[in-house]
Amino acid sequence: MWGFAYWGATTIPYSPLKASASDPAAQAALLEHFPETGAYLVPGMHNPAEVLTPLYEAGPIAFVYIQRDGHPMEDPALMFRGFLLTIVIMFLFSVLMKKALPALPTYGNRVMFAALVGLTAVVMVDFGDAVWWRFDWSWKLAQAFYGLMAATIGGAVLAKFIKPADAS
Repeated sequence: MWGFAYWGATTIPYSPLKASASDPAAQAALLEHFPETGAYLVPGMHNPAEVLTPLYEAGPIAFVYIQRDGHPMEDPALMFRGFLLTIVIMFLFSVLMKKALPALPTYGNRVMFAALVGLTAVVMVDFGDAVWWRFDWSWKLAQAFYGLMAATIGGAVLAKFIKPADAS
C-alpha cells in the first residue's frame, strides 16, 4: 500500500527527475548508441587509460540503464513481481526480527529495530549510489525516503505479530 501511495498516487518521487530537450530524439539516440538492454557507463571502462582519462576530464559522464523494448506504462505483471518482492522482503525482515527478539521486548523496540534496518539499507544502497556513482542526491533521497518508510511501516506491522511469547 505504501508503494502504491508513494509511487502511484503522488508526484513526489518523480519531482527530482530532469526532462530531456526532446524525448523522441533522446529515445532515437539511445537506440542508436546502446546496442542492447543493460547498464552502460559513458565513457566506458573498456577504453584504454590514455583515452579514458581525457574523456572523463572533459565530460559529460553518464550512467545509463536502457531497456530497448517498450512495455505498458501500467504493467500488471510488474505490480505482481513487486508484490512478490515485498513478500520476500517482509519474510527476511521477519527472520531478522525473530532472531533479534530477545533484545526487542516491546513493540516500540521492534519498530525501532525495523527502522534501523531500513536506514542501514538506504544509507548503504541509496547514499552509496550518490557517493560512488554520483547519482543525483535529490533522486536518491526520494528513493531513500521511500525505502526507510517502507521498512518502518512494514516493521510496524510485523512487530504486532512477532513478539515475545509472554507479551500480549
